[in-house]
Amino acid sequence: MATTNDLRQLRKKKKRKSLVKKIIIILCLVLVFFTGYITKDKWLPVFDGIVYKIQHIITKEDFSKNFPIKTGSSSEYKLYSFKDKLVLLTDTKYTVYDRDGKVARTAQHTMTSPIIKIFDERMLIYDMGGSKLMVESRSDTVFTKKFSDKIIYAKLGYNGYLAVVTSSDVNACEMTVFDSKGKKVFFSSLNQKILDITFSKNSKGCYVSTMSAKGGQFVSKQYSFNFKKDKEQWISNPVVNLVLHSALNSSGNIVLVGDVQYDVMLPSGALKYSYVYPSQLIDYEVSDNMTALILQNSQRRMTECVVFDKSDNQKSIKINGEYKKIHIHSNKIYLLCNKTLEVYSSDGKLITKKDLGEYYTDFAIIDEHMYLLGSQKIDIFKL
Repeated sequence: MATTNDLRQLRKKKKRKSLVKKIIIILCLVLVFFTGYITKDKWLPVFDGIVYKIQHIITKEDFSKNFPIKTGSSSEYKLYSFKDKLVLLTDTKYTVYDRDGKVARTAQHTMTSPIIKIFDERMLIYDMGGSKLMVESRSDTVFTKKFSDKIIYAKLGYNGYLAVVTSSDVNACEMTVFDSKGKKVFFSSLNQKILDITFSKNSKGCYVSTMSAKGGQFVSKQYSFNFKKDKEQWISNPVVNLVLHSALNSSGNIVLVGDVQYDVMLPSGALKYSYVYPSQLIDYEVSDNMTALILQNSQRRMTECVVFDKSDNQKSIKINGEYKKIHIHSNKIYLLCNKTLEVYSSDGKLITKKDLGEYYTDFAIIDEHMYLLGSQKIDIFKL
């Protein structure tokens, strides 16, 4: 009888252990799923990027059968690459194409002065001087915003962050920062006009380029903000240079493309390097590893591309013919001129020159394909 009771007690213990194990496993799964849900904005873009790379590896067919894409005649068309998508912006709508030329989606934007900015996994469309903006992923709309004041400027950053500069009745402008879900995380009201914004790598702060007058001249200052603090961390010395574009390079320094000179600042706000343009700046392109400036001397009829790497080493490329557009892709420089396309290495050496046979005004690059915008169509070329 004692043996029977012992066996029963042993079975009960085994059942309890088995039940405890099952409960622990279920709780662990619930914790994993809950953690995954609340952090989805951080890992979903990574997963999306992995899917994109896999699609690129397994999809090697010739896309040219769907081209050219007819666009109609307009000088307002602008072309952008958005990872594996192609975006065409007009004064009334935007159209997203798959890289094989098929329409993925199209929508009317009802904006007077539409501006598109693309960063990482997101695309921003805002109405400069208007009140509306929208943030898009490659598949749908993430969120939209409408402001009571006019939008002066907006920019995307790391981790899906967004900075919006609006007009103000009290100060020169106001800056509001939103996280990846469109939730407000920071606000600042400045008595100087904001020209450009660059987010820190972790999006815990940003660098703001401003404009003010000093001694009868326009000058720019850099402000460093931490989103957990109300006041700026530092303000740089003024520079007689209006900043057109700012960015962080792979060395962690702040690159500033201005109207009269090119500057590089350390994260502390100290000026590291300056280059005064010998002629007029007409265009530029900035990547993590290099900056390309298009300088034109109309009197000498000379145009050149001056390239700086992340260590501020300088190279010059003479441009023969009428310059149209520049892009930096995979650490190479692509120059569109008249009916030709020239590709240069980062050290300024010509890699290849392609005769296009006709005039194009803009282009975008997706992987090994180039998409060129003509007067009434989009053509495709394999690189």
